[in-house]
Amino acid sequence: QPGESRGTPAPDALAASERRYRDLIRILPDALFVQHAGIVTFANDAAARLFGAPDADALVGREVLSLFDTRYHA
Repeated sequence: QPGESRGTPAPDALAASERRYRDLIRILPDALFVQHAGIVTFANDAAARLFGAPDADALVGREVLSLFDTRYHA
C-alpha cells in the first residue's frame, strides 16, 4: 500500500480524512474559524452566522480584525 512503509496514509485516504474533518467542523454549533497571518483561511457556518456573513466562504480571505469592532483590537 502506498505510504504504509513510511507510516503515513495514502494520498486518497488522507484526502478523504480531510474532507470528513472539514464536514464535521462545518456543522459544529459553535463558531470556529482558522486564520493564518491575520487572514481567515477557513470558517464554519456558525461563524458565518455570528459575523453576519451570507455563508462561511464569504469570511475566507478577510482580515480577522475586520470581523471585530475596533474597540476590541489590541
